[in-house]
Amino acid sequence: MHSVPVPSDLIGPNQAAEILGVSRRTVYNMIERGELIGYRVTDGLTRVAETEVRAHIKEVDPPSVTLDAHIRRIVDAAPALTPEQLERLRALLAPAPAQSEAA
Repeated sequence: MHSVPVPSDLIGPNQAAEILGVSRRTVYNMIERGELIGYRVTDGLTRVAETEVRAHIKEVDPPSVTLDAHIRRIVDAAPALTPEQLERLRALLAPAPAQSEAA
């Protein structure tokens, strides 16, 4: 068995999720994808280093990146709408016809 140095600032997935603004399940998914390093501690509990969690925030969301930039990335990555989808969207966004007042 190999001994791995364990950081001194370990926190639980709930606290990591709160710091990252995501769900606890997302923290576990990030560990599975290798985005965060998970450490198994007593009784099989999973912990992550708080410094690594905070570094992940800076890496993923630098202050210069705005909400508009995030939205633009999502829109740019989305597939083009079909003509049917465009027509349905136009119908949903069209102003409601004015109702005439009955006297």
